[in-house]
Amino acid sequence: MSEVQTKKIVIDALPIEQTETMPELQPFPVECLPFQLQLFIAECTEHLTFHHDFISAGTLFSYGFTVRNSCTIYINSSWQEQPNIFCAFIAPSGTGKSHPLEYVLKPLRKIDSDSYKVFNDAKRDYEMLEKSVRLASPLPTLQQLLLNDSTLESLAKVHSQNPQGVVMVRDEFASWLQDMNKYRNGSDETQWLSIWSGKPIKVTRAGKEEPLIIESPCVSVIGTMQPALLPMFSANGRNVSGFIDRMLFVYPDNVKARYPSESEPNDTIIKDYQKSIIDTFQFTHGKKLTINLDRDSRLLFKRYQEQNVDLINDTENDWEKSLHAKYDNHVLRIALCLHIAEWSFSHSREIDLISNDTMQNAILIADWFRQNAYKVRFELYSTLVSNDKTNLVRTLSSQGMSVRQISEHTGIPKSTVQDYKY
Repeated sequence: MSEVQTKKIVIDALPIEQTETMPELQPFPVECLPFQLQLFIAECTEHLTFHHDFISAGTLFSYGFTVRNSCTIYINSSWQEQPNIFCAFIAPSGTGKSHPLEYVLKPLRKIDSDSYKVFNDAKRDYEMLEKSVRLASPLPTLQQLLLNDSTLESLAKVHSQNPQGVVMVRDEFASWLQDMNKYRNGSDETQWLSIWSGKPIKVTRAGKEEPLIIESPCVSVIGTMQPALLPMFSANGRNVSGFIDRMLFVYPDNVKARYPSESEPNDTIIKDYQKSIIDTFQFTHGKKLTINLDRDSRLLFKRYQEQNVDLINDTENDWEKSLHAKYDNHVLRIALCLHIAEWSFSHSREIDLISNDTMQNAILIADWFRQNAYKVRFELYSTLVSNDKTNLVRTLSSQGMSVRQISEHTGIPKSTVQDYKY
């Protein structure tokens, strides 16, 4: 047997110890939402058999998708947040994760459909103008909220015509990740990091000398993904770039396909939700509204920031530090979505002021998303460590170490060592 190093081998520290199991995730805290939305979600889960967590998160975020950068939450002169969200619904294929997403987007698609009709009418009228008049007149532009699969170039073009922002809907989230940097050697992901942060982006257009610059982007991305494809979030350096920390995950435990229901949801409740979205869009479209925190909610947010600082300082794991560092941003964006939803059903409350109750509910929702993020990281690390341990065991075995010796020097149980060897 060849000589081997007897120093104990230590696997890198993980955010959650691999000997532990993830605690059972609680359902989305629907009690934090306005009562009208609680009724809507109950109808959807009972009569449309949508999973509670998917329809709840989708419903909340639909209000952010509606207002985009027309509403901005103000912290100080150098810190404002828009309600742009990057969110992934995670569940096995065939379990109905796409249906709730499409259902909450129905009123937004109705808005887009109406806008398309207006655009077609304007285009027809434009083409009927005399040539001299047509050349002196601006081209009609299509106003739209939702995009499907889109390159950065096409997204920037649409955004330039829709300065309040757009929402990209990806039925297969993995394809978005896969297409990143396909042709631009890393620049796509960098641009998406800037987009999430609301920083100016510059996109070079094919055949154009001058790039397209979006000074204040507001782009949300939402879609679905299968659990088996989660490692894509840690591929190509995304585990260290901060990209994964900008994501909000909805990843319920034990999601299964459901039998269809023969009953219909209450039409009044469904229409109340849809009307609130359309009314909110009509009220905020073309506006620039600054939303402030009232005194109590500002103090509460400050305490939340301090708690996140403590979480960052109490861990030596870089992934955990990065995760916690983004939750100040997440909770503000969630608070803005929640505030707009509340206002849409109670116009008596001030639209420009977020209450302490709203901030408290936003914190509860944000921490629910944090638990989902832990679950994602747990599984990613489990996969990475499992692969690392497999390679380690096979390397040591090739050096002549027995199963017992490998177990003693790595801390891996002998039965597991045996499995890793083969």
